[in-house]
Amino acid sequence: MFLKFNVDGSCSGGKGGFGGLFRSPAGDIHSFYAKHLKETTSFQVELLSVQAGLQIILKKSLKKIELETDNEQIARILRQDEKINKVDPILTDVMTKLTFASEHLYDIRINHIYRAANCCANYLANNARVSQDSPSH
Repeated sequence: MFLKFNVDGSCSGGKGGFGGLFRSPAGDIHSFYAKHLKETTSFQVELLSVQAGLQIILKKSLKKIELETDNEQIARILRQDEKINKVDPILTDVMTKLTFASEHLYDIRINHIYRAANCCANYLANNARVSQDSPSH
């Protein structure tokens, strides 16, 4: 059984938030997280959301994951379909965690989805950016 793992980031005026949630195939929420950021970029906030989720995946040994993002560039980079020319410490950490996971028999599938299908993660990210709250469960 694969858990769906939806991520999203929100950035406006340099302030941001990100959120993610894990759902069963039936749609039941397994866990979620969100975090407010005082200074960020849209690229960083998306990566930070993936990074936070990967930490949960590795900590809880969640072996079968379908990672879904509405950011097509992030999906291509994580699948290694696209290279990035700048060195980014967050991206380096995310790629290291993905490599570790694949070497330890984790099955993590990375998909691009449309924004309308990512509304729960979008809500968490926007709420964290606006409210400066960082809920998790």
